[in-house]
Amino acid sequence: NVELMLVKKVVKIINEVKTQTGKGSKERKTAILLANKDNEILRESLRISICPLITTKIKKLKYKKDVSAILPNRTFTSVLDFYNFLTNECTGKDIDVANIKNFIKDFSTEEQETLISVVCQELSVGMSKELNTIWKDLILIPLAQKGHNIKDYLSKVDGQEIAITLKLDGCRCTFEDGKFMSYNRKPYEGLVDLSKQMAKQSDKVVYDVELRYYDSTGKMTRQEVKRRTDEILSCDDTDKKDIDFILFDHIPSEDFGVKVNLENTFKIRREALDLLGKTELFSTLPNVKTCDLLAIQTGLDNIQYWLDYAKENDYEG
Repeated sequence: NVELMLVKKVVKIINEVKTQTGKGSKERKTAILLANKDNEILRESLRISICPLITTKIKKLKYKKDVSAILPNRTFTSVLDFYNFLTNECTGKDIDVANIKNFIKDFSTEEQETLISVVCQELSVGMSKELNTIWKDLILIPLAQKGHNIKDYLSKVDGQEIAITLKLDGCRCTFEDGKFMSYNRKPYEGLVDLSKQMAKQSDKVVYDVELRYYDSTGKMTRQEVKRRTDEILSCDDTDKKDIDFILFDHIPSEDFGVKVNLENTFKIRREALDLLGKTELFSTLPNVKTCDLLAIQTGLDNIQYWLDYAKENDYEG
């Protein structure tokens, strides 16, 4: 079986890399992987396991679930075809687990262990971003920053001027080079109205926004709005309506994901964003809005008031 032999070779390479420890181990690991850089199964095994923007939706507990009563309905022509399913089609449903187990069962115990570690994204060779020196852009780093728990940043905001805005429960998006990009770097398709509205925007600026369903009734709960947002953005419609484009930050394209410009602080960016919102171009766009700036204050003395405000008005935070 050709596929079994290919996976057996990958397992051997991975085990060899893992045995490299101590001084100079990173260099030795790199040399081993460089010697096998043309091995596509090796490349994809590492990419799926390590890239933070990929999710197979299958964790170990899910994989261990008994799905023996479910009849598999999918066959895979190769390991790479199987990997393509993991990264683009797998939803984490029981039928997916059944299909995955059906494919893996034909391999030996050692090969199965490696494939399961890829499926559950637990495979590690002690390297992550360093792999980009072997395979260009193998490990894509998220360009839009995720939120953090304030408890982890208390010392950094003590005595500092901070801005307070609402946390909106929609879908994170960056608008860059004329495309609406999700957090995992996949484009949102079918946003025809928004594309027309944003067509005149400079390609030298990246906008950080929340995509959110426009509730014309004003009666939907936050959860209902989020659910409707997800339904619209994930459907196959080529012309998706009623999605608001809510701006909360913007940054020059040259600074985006490349470097930190310490002079271009959020305060400066926010002031520019407010001015932008008042220009004729933006003020006349029905679905393009700016996230409200609730307050600017020093430290967290008044933060409980705004937390209560968010809770009472059914905001995410």
